[in-house]
Parts: sequence; structure tokens; C-alpha cells
Amino acid sequence: MARTGDWFPLGNPYLARSDSPEVRPDRPIAQGDVFVDVPVALYRKYPPSREGQHPTEAKQTTVVLYGHPCTSRAGDALERVQNVAVVGKASRLLGGSRWESPYPGRYRLFPLPALVAGEDHVADLGQLAVTRAEYLEGSRVACLSFEALAAFQGRCVRAVSRVDLSIEENERRCTPLWTELGLWERWKTARGTVQGFHAWLDHSLSSREGTTRRQALMGAPEEVAADLDAELRGEVT
Repeated sequence: MARTGDWFPLGNPYLARSDSPEVRPDRPIAQGDVFVDVPVALYRKYPPSREGQHPTEAKQTTVVLYGHPCTSRAGDALERVQNVAVVGKASRLLGGSRWESPYPGRYRLFPLPALVAGEDHVADLGQLAVTRAEYLEGSRVACLSFEALAAFQGRCVRAVSRVDLSIEENERRCTPLWTELGLWERWKTARGTVQGFHAWLDHSLSSREGTTRRQALMGAPEEVAADLDAELRGEVT
């Protein structure tokens, strides 16, 4: 996919998107997915304005899953508590100012163009909240494309550290996760459950004894895919 500027994909940044949930129901919930009507506990951006007001608040809002699967999952299952970032209409979060391609500056924000009903939204990576995993089930409205997910990971790094990794480095780091999600989605579609995939992934690659399929996701994804094809055909791998 072509890119605009030096960090964000040009064109449609979504693998799948809908105005209402749920998109790609067989795809594992993952970093960068967008969910609507999610109850969250949110730390207020500003100190309480009046006596007795709590520094945290509960609300129901649109969110993007912030945590990488290494921290958001325990094997096949989602961790009970999930970190999310608040998503809002661009017109509101930007205070009426314009922020368009190539999306310069504003390092705490991530653009979600035409997210709902054609209206632009942004994720505020400075407004993190927590929610329960079950509140994400069935409420997903968007999954990012590979290029957009790599950009999201790079934006999270830049927002907290000001480290500016190259597009190529972000995509290199994202490749094993992207491959894993695609294979896992195929597993769920064929088996009707996510259970068992990670145990399978941690077994040796059929063509490379001593190398697990998980280890091969970076350098030999086609061999992992071939093993999955054999697994789903009922062959021993």
C-alpha cells in the first residue's frame, strides 16, 4: 500500500470496517482493533474541578485496543483486564482544527479516517483506560490493515518515548503478529474455536525439527501456513 508522508498508509487503512459490530468475527481480538459502546474506567485528563469529584470516571465509549498480544493475552485467552485508548470524533478531539494527510505532529493521536458513517475519528493515545475483556466481545467495528497496524505500533512507541522508528522497521516488527493473526483466523473458521492454536504454534515446524512454528513466523511464514493446511486437512504434522 502506498503511504502518505512518512508514517501512515495512503488509502483505506482498514482490513475490515463496519458502522455496526461485528466485523471479522473469526479474527482474534488484537491490538489496533476498534470497539464501540465499551464501558471503561478512565482517569480524567484534568484534575477534578470541584470538591468531591473523583479523579477517575466510568463511561461507555469507542476505544482502540492498546496492548500488544504479548500483554493482552495469556495463550488463547484474553487477559481479564485490557488497556484501551479513547477514540472520539476528530471534530471534537481536535477542537475544530484540521488534521489531515500527511498527519504531521500531534504524536499522541492516531487517525481513524471515515471510521463510522464516513466520519473521521482519532484515537487519543494519551487517554488510556481499562476495561474487561468480555466487553470487547461482539463490539468490534474495525480491524486495521497490516500497514496501519504497523503505523499504530510505531505511533504508540513515539507517543511514549519520542523514538521514531522507520516504516520498514515498524513493518518488520509487525510481520510475525500479522501472520499469526491470519493463521489463527483460519483456525477459528475451520474449528469453530480459538482453543488449541497456541499449543499447535509452539510445536516444532514439520520441516525444521527443533524450530517451533512460532519461531518460524518471521523467517518462514509460508512453511507455518503449509503446516496449518496439513493440520486442517487432518494430516499429522
